[in-house]
Amino acid sequence: MLNEAKPTLRLGDFCYYILGIVTDRKDGLWGPVLVVRGESGYYPMPWAWGRTRAEAEEACRDQNHRLGITPEEQSRIVASSMASQNRRFHRTRVTPTKRHTGGS
Repeated sequence: MLNEAKPTLRLGDFCYYILGIVTDRKDGLWGPVLVVRGESGYYPMPWAWGRTRAEAEEACRDQNHRLGITPEEQSRIVASSMASQNRRFHRTRVTPTKRHTGGS
């Protein structure tokens, strides 16, 4: 059996991002997720970057800056991840059975 090497991430292939919600953290702190360009989903990181979303977003900007990722590039990476999720969803050919049109 061959020992296949796992691909390594290169700078510019990923960024840190703060979700709009506190995810599964039991401590209520805000932590980053790692988003990979063109890959759907994200990887929650085990550390916290702030007690508030604003603190965490500032730390996230600082860390991405150290990696050479501008806020614009962060947006492109996150958008590519979301587009990848969208492509995966459409490949499954899910047909909604009931459409919500608003109202009650």
